[in-house]
Amino acid sequence: MHYLEAGSVMMFVIPLYGTSLVLLVVSSIFFFFMSKKIGCLPLSAGILFIVGAIIFYISDSLIAHGKFTTPYIEQVSQSLNSTLIMVTYYVCQYLIASGAFAVSDFIV
Repeated sequence: MHYLEAGSVMMFVIPLYGTSLVLLVVSSIFFFFMSKKIGCLPLSAGILFIVGAIIFYISDSLIAHGKFTTPYIEQVSQSLNSTLIMVTYYVCQYLIASGAFAVSDFIV
């Protein structure tokens, strides 16, 4: 396992990537409320985007906790962590794609 060292490039990259993940979740919530307010898109698409974005955030958090030394990695085996990462990743991709298909079906 790795520790984050002071002065490492990762000390700047990780917060930047974390910020982009938070913006993904916030933008999906914004999309949900704007589509609900305007009424131009199906409500299910917004819900699928929100749930997919949150699960994607969880998936990437599991990657980070598995990569660096944290109390989490001491309690969960590497194989279980890898399984959780892949399950959450495929679920979030399915939900985000389903939301996109719901929007495309509504527009066409």
